[in-house]
Amino acid sequence: MVKKRDLGSDVAPKALPKAGEDLVTAWSRDKTSLVVRHNKLIESRHKMTMAERHFVLWNIAQVSRDDTSFKPFEIGVRDYFDMVGLKQTSNPYEVVMKMHDRLTQRNIGIEYTDKKGRSAFAYYPWFSELVYEDGRIYSLLNLKLVPFLLQLKEQFTTIALEQAMILDGFYTGRVYDLLVQYKMIGSRSLSAEYLRDRFQITDKYRQFRDFRLYVVDPALKEINEKTDLHVSYELVKEGRKYTGFDFRISESKPTVTLANNREEQDEDTKRLFRRLVRVGVSNEAARNLIAKYSDERIRWHIEEYERLRRKDRKAGPGWLVKGIKQDYRPQQTLFDKDGGAQGKQDRSRQALAEELEYLNSVKMRLEKSKRISDLQVINSLYKKLPDAEKSRIETDFVGSLEEAFQKEDFLAYRWKSLACIGEMRRFWYQYNPTMFIDIADIAKEGGHDWRAILGRLAEIRKMAVGTKS
Repeated sequence: MVKKRDLGSDVAPKALPKAGEDLVTAWSRDKTSLVVRHNKLIESRHKMTMAERHFVLWNIAQVSRDDTSFKPFEIGVRDYFDMVGLKQTSNPYEVVMKMHDRLTQRNIGIEYTDKKGRSAFAYYPWFSELVYEDGRIYSLLNLKLVPFLLQLKEQFTTIALEQAMILDGFYTGRVYDLLVQYKMIGSRSLSAEYLRDRFQITDKYRQFRDFRLYVVDPALKEINEKTDLHVSYELVKEGRKYTGFDFRISESKPTVTLANNREEQDEDTKRLFRRLVRVGVSNEAARNLIAKYSDERIRWHIEEYERLRRKDRKAGPGWLVKGIKQDYRPQQTLFDKDGGAQGKQDRSRQALAEELEYLNSVKMRLEKSKRISDLQVINSLYKKLPDAEKSRIETDFVGSLEEAFQKEDFLAYRWKSLACIGEMRRFWYQYNPTMFIDIADIAKEGGHDWRAILGRLAEIRKMAVGTKS
């Protein structure tokens, strides 16, 4: 459980960002930090989500080389959400409490040799204390981990915090840690059983093929794309069975890093990025927006968002992100500006534009509800199948996908993949088509007429074409 108590009041907490420092500046300073860990810590038994791993490694990176004990650290909750890759929420307290409850109960199993010379494991939590108070998070690493993190002279591995933070896959970070240890040697052999044990997934992916398909291959794909390593492997076979991997490790220049995103290419774009972050857009979302849309488009929506906020309109960061994607600028999509038009015609076009925006927002909301409903049905159908049938169906479905990005998304999210929702719906329709709810029924429950919405949208678009001609 997350405790509320003083985490060493005699020691000033180390904060991110520092006083007067925005998150972007803080990250520019922090991304050059190093994460130094004893090899026993890297090869320990533990399991964490991506967000939990990011938070743990950030804490380790704050440790000074000359420290003799751990000091408490602190971070603002918004910066915390951006750093660990979580979406901003209206109830951050609940999210943080749940995550910290899990982290204080996550045990890390460190291998040692007992008095009889046998291999054994000692288990410790990562943190001795975690506190969320007044919009800030305070953390103190478990003092039992001091021998594995402080004043290390041998058997340790150092990685850049940037490399750790940019990895998103559930198992990618662990695979990277185990391979970067042997970068200078150039190879490492690891059995699937060893990896299952260290990743604490001994009850999952028991078939070697599944472990390779869902754990190792996705991890190596991300490692080769984003990190300073290039890794390939040959399968290790014992008798007639494949049992492990003989990895070949070499240094490589990553094609994707935190430093080569577009927000760091020029000063104007940097300022736009900082403005997006300041108003509550996450780092990841800001990068995606800047990569896809023009500076002018983003700037207009930021200014419109700030204007709405000054008028006490309940517009959150979600409105801003959606606006940039859909382009809320007046008369920029279906209606061109006409300097010679009469004021009445301008108001008419503006009214149509507003109606179009509203109907499109309702349509998108209903389509999203339909996708969510379909996913719930698919997962319900899937859970009722025996394990052997589940494995066969997944193999058949992946084989039926034609686009590489869909295969990647399915391997990452399985039956929750939004990129494959159309294919999944057709695939599962044969099992029980009556279980899928029609979008017209979903609309009706929300007080809308689906056919009327589509009809009015088509009518407005025809009027827009007539206006242009």
